[in-house]
Amino acid sequence: MVTTWNTYLHISGIEVWTGEEGETEDDEEQEQEYNVPANTKGGLNEASAKQSTNYSNTNYLPNWAFKGPSKFSHTKNGVGQWWEVAFNQGYLVDRVKVLNRRDCCGGRLNGTKVMIDDQECGKIPNGCRNGQWYTVKCKEPLFGGKVRLVTTQNTYLHISGIEIWTANPDLLEEESEEEEITVEGPATKLGLKGASMS
Repeated sequence: MVTTWNTYLHISGIEVWTGEEGETEDDEEQEQEYNVPANTKGGLNEASAKQSTNYSNTNYLPNWAFKGPSKFSHTKNGVGQWWEVAFNQGYLVDRVKVLNRRDCCGGRLNGTKVMIDDQECGKIPNGCRNGQWYTVKCKEPLFGGKVRLVTTQNTYLHISGIEIWTANPDLLEEESEEEEITVEGPATKLGLKGASMS
């Protein structure tokens, strides 16, 4: 649970219930066949681009990452500054390519984390230079609907381009088989492990 306005959060109890036997919220989505071939450049919803902070109210906005190599998005400085964009559909991601700003400050991209949804794909290596593309290959193929870049040093985040490339779709089927969970029986109240509260 997360508050959506500036207030306290307090509750006196919580319960989690299963659905009917074999029923999950994502069944319909899981039944849809994913068939994007490997090494396909994934489509990005450029209008969805956003970043944690804007360096300027009128310049260096999130979608400037798509305006060509002479323009770039730009956050304020800090650890954990981020930039993200949604995909035009779910993809099984093999690798992410990021184009560094070309006129200045290439080292600011050093160590930046690359996330697919809330899963870490990897990190951009140190030694980044102006105007260069950097490829981060995920430790394993990750399925998701957006990519996020996150700074790991106290600095600004700016990029001039980004691409996602897909993995072999057969790997998604293998992963789904391994992780499939079936809830047996009628709707059931699940047990929750107690935790200390303050």
